[in-house]
Amino acid sequence: METIDISAIGKILRKRAWLIVLLVACSVAAAGWISFYVLQPEYEAKATIVVQGQSRGEDSLYNDLRANQELVKTYGAIIKSKKIADEVIRSLQLAVTAEELLKKVRVQETEESLVTTISVIDYDPGSAADIANGFARSFQQNVGSIMKVDNVAILDEARTIAEPEPIRPKPFLNMAIAFLLALLVSIALSFLLEFADKTIRREEQIEHVLGIPVLGVISNIDPKNANKSRLEGGVVRHEG
Repeated sequence: METIDISAIGKILRKRAWLIVLLVACSVAAAGWISFYVLQPEYEAKATIVVQGQSRGEDSLYNDLRANQELVKTYGAIIKSKKIADEVIRSLQLAVTAEELLKKVRVQETEESLVTTISVIDYDPGSAADIANGFARSFQQNVGSIMKVDNVAILDEARTIAEPEPIRPKPFLNMAIAFLLALLVSIALSFLLEFADKTIRREEQIEHVLGIPVLGVISNIDPKNANKSRLEGGVVRHEG
C-alpha cells in the first residue's frame, strides 16, 4: 500500500495553495453575502402559561402537583391543535392557513414543572409577539370547554422590544461554518487532483514509478537557440 509522508503532504498543499485559498475565500464571501443580503431576518417571541393547582389541602398538594404535571403534556398538544390555530387566525385576522401558522409555533414543556412556553418565529417581531400571545389567550379561553378544567393562567406575555435581535440568520456563524467546510473540501480536492495526475516531472518520480535508477538527465534546450546549432568537422556544436 502506497504511503505518503509529512513532507509530501506539505508539497501537495503548497502546490495547490491557490486552489485552497480560492475555494475558501469564495465560500466565505458567498456565505456572508447570502446571510447579510439574501436571507430575511427571523425573530422569536415567547409567552408562558402555568397550570395552577386546584386543591387547597396540604395532604392532596403532592397528588395535585403530579396530576397537573401530566396535564402539561396534554395541554401542549392542545395548544398546537388546529382549533386553537383557527381561533388565533380569526382574532388576529391573519391571511394564513392553520397549517402554515402552526409551522411557526413551538411548544416547550419544562421538565418537572407546570410552566409551558409558547415560542413563535416570524419575519416581523411584532407579529411574532402577537401570535404568541394569541395562542396563550386562545388556549386559556378554550381549555375549559375542551378539558372541563379551569386551571390555566398566563404567566408572561410576549413583548416587542425596541431593537430586537434576530435569531437567524447568524452571518458570522454561517461564515465560520463555510470556512471550515471549504477548507476541508479544498484540501481533499487537492489530494484527489494530485493522485489523479499521472504526469512524471521529477527524477524521484521515475525511480518510484518504474523502480529503476536514473542514469542521466538531458537538459532543456531553448527553442530560440536550437536552430543555431551547426555541424562543423563532424561535431555538433551548439551556440548560445
